[in-house]
Amino acid sequence: MFYRSLQKWLIIAVAFLPVACGVGGKHYVKLEQYMASGQCGPALEDISASRSQYGRNSKLLYHFDKGMVNLLCGRFVESAEALQNAERLAEELWTISISKEASTFLINEYAQAYGGEDFEKAMINVVSAVDYLLMEKPDDALVECRRLDEKLQLYNDKYTKKNVYKEDAFGRYLSGIIYESRGLLNDAYIDYRKAYEAYLDYKKYYETPVPAPLKKDLMRLARRLGFDDDLRQYRKSFRGLSVPLHKDIKSKGRLVLIQFDGLSPRKVQDKVVIATKTGPITLAFPRFVTSRSGAGGASLVAVSSDSRHNFSGETFLAEDIQKIALKNLDDRKSRVVAKTIARAVTKQAAFYGLSKAVTGDRRGQKALRQALNIANVFIEQADTRSWRTLPGRVYLSMALVDPGSYKVSADLKDGRTVQLGQVEVSAGRTKFLFLDTMYK
Repeated sequence: MFYRSLQKWLIIAVAFLPVACGVGGKHYVKLEQYMASGQCGPALEDISASRSQYGRNSKLLYHFDKGMVNLLCGRFVESAEALQNAERLAEELWTISISKEASTFLINEYAQAYGGEDFEKAMINVVSAVDYLLMEKPDDALVECRRLDEKLQLYNDKYTKKNVYKEDAFGRYLSGIIYESRGLLNDAYIDYRKAYEAYLDYKKYYETPVPAPLKKDLMRLARRLGFDDDLRQYRKSFRGLSVPLHKDIKSKGRLVLIQFDGLSPRKVQDKVVIATKTGPITLAFPRFVTSRSGAGGASLVAVSSDSRHNFSGETFLAEDIQKIALKNLDDRKSRVVAKTIARAVTKQAAFYGLSKAVTGDRRGQKALRQALNIANVFIEQADTRSWRTLPGRVYLSMALVDPGSYKVSADLKDGRTVQLGQVEVSAGRTKFLFLDTMYK
């Protein structure tokens, strides 16, 4: 009876171990090799072929990776579709009550469907907005920016201790740029101001400075819209910053380069095993470690067809996803620790109850609890799933140029030049360009 019960429990517990495997490091190594060598076809085929490896509880990661790789391969429609699927699934998982997941509580979080970190779910809308901008659908991009705002408010309302990541500065700035490109100056100014406030937090928590172009945009529109008090405050805060009059740039077009660079951090496991008289008690926690860095920033170069109008300007850091990820996990550390300890306590109570039910012999009870705790050393796993195909950083560069045809390129820090093609620029219009240096 004793050993039959022990064997039954171990079989049930070990059955959950394959759930923790899912899509692993080998898949991402192969994917990185394909992307680094520009083999988009094999990369997309590999993701489709590996769908079953993601497992039933990691479907969201499949949609994440499919969306990002399609974007990097210039398949913007397919990318947007995959991210729409990710959005729907993330919303469904959000609505699942904790009570429905009670049966998985004693095992580990791999037995639950992965719903994504808050910043990962926010990035669904940010990346989708980029997709739509590259498809020249600014209205659809604005919809994604608004969804992003609503989502972050919803997430932060649920926490007693508020997260630092309560606003996405890059998403706000992008929204302002889009509004201005549509001639909606009041809406643009509101988002520029909110982006500025968000970047003040970014500077404090992620060491991302307030972009100088954003300061200029704020001053320019404050003057254009007659917000004199705001303009006086900006002049005090942004001393020495020269800003063109809004009327002087109406005849120009704007180039906006969005650069995805490097890779987001990946999660690893920290495991603590505490020795007790009834066997080891195991606690496992996730931790982010930084991934490979990319090319860094770049210089946007635009040369007119007649070579009379040239522009060259450095990119600036718009979003440090590496640091956002690290801080986001740190913000919820207390919740992770509390849940892990609660699971350990609940398991100990379950082990004690099971041992009492199996045998009345105290030595036998102790032996069973020791065996269960030893098995739990291998079974208890931290949830190390994450969106590993996100960029590590996002850079921006903006140029005001005269209308005309331009040959556009990007000069990377390592001396390479990436050709971005021939671009037609119209007065009062904004053209969005994309540079991928995530794997290269």
